[in-house]
Amino acid sequence: MLRPLVGVKKTKLGLREFVKLGDFLQRIDTQQHTASNEVSFSVTGFGKFKGQLAITAAYSPAAPPHEASRVDIAFQSATLAPAALEQLFRANYALLLSIFNPDGWLDVTYVDDEIRIGRDDKGNVFVVERC
Repeated sequence: MLRPLVGVKKTKLGLREFVKLGDFLQRIDTQQHTASNEVSFSVTGFGKFKGQLAITAAYSPAAPPHEASRVDIAFQSATLAPAALEQLFRANYALLLSIFNPDGWLDVTYVDDEIRIGRDDKGNVFVVERC
């Protein structure tokens, strides 16, 4: 599992006052070539309601001429817990997923056995530490 080491936890669409992001975890399954990213959050507009969003995506080495460190990412599934929260957002579920937009590519640089840096096609930079 990996967790963010540095960086800013931010939300989009002006939700910063209502949604507070918590822990981020990433689980990588090297046998199935999938990565599951989980973020916990609380929504203050709903009496400090707590939830978790998990997004699973497949990854594969990018086709040449890209560097060997690039992987293509393809969305597979998402779950929002608890179930009551998923029902609440059902009408706008596509919008919620578009905020995280897991499709694209990721350039990966391993600093050492514990630290990894990633840069995606959306301009995000991730520094994560093995936990």
